[in-house]
Amino acid sequence: MVVGGLAITIIGIPFAIYFSMRWGFFVQTMLLEKGRIRDALRRSSELVSGMWWRVCGTLIAILLIDAAIHAVFEISFGFILILMGAAGEVDPMDIIRWATIGDSVFGTSDLVLYMATTCIHLVLSVYLFPIWGIGSTLVYFNQRILKEGFDIEMRANTSQSLDDKHQV
Repeated sequence: MVVGGLAITIIGIPFAIYFSMRWGFFVQTMLLEKGRIRDALRRSSELVSGMWWRVCGTLIAILLIDAAIHAVFEISFGFILILMGAAGEVDPMDIIRWATIGDSVFGTSDLVLYMATTCIHLVLSVYLFPIWGIGSTLVYFNQRILKEGFDIEMRANTSQSLDDKHQV
């Protein structure tokens, strides 16, 4: 049973990555195009088709930028704790491991340190999460521009509405 579960997981990971990129614009499509769920999934697939690797690379780059900014701030905060003497027996490599892979090096034995590092992680997550949302929305608009000439359509609608205003 364990081997079967592992086989399903190992075989399923590439499919999960493929469909997460293919349906990656589901939220933007639902919010901006006001469609049904099935239409949003189909529309997201249409926007990604033919450019899957490009979209995947761009979204991974956005994710890595977000993770790098997060790690820099957490490492800086950890080193400040070490310099202040508040980190106890924690060494710099533990701080780097905590900031990069999320390994909890701060046990619950030192509750104040644990709460401080958890709070800084949550605050950073709140402020840095919009990077992902904004980045993926910009990729969505870029895909619409590349696939449909969305910018030309918007210019045409804007100039038509301006002409209507001038005629009145």
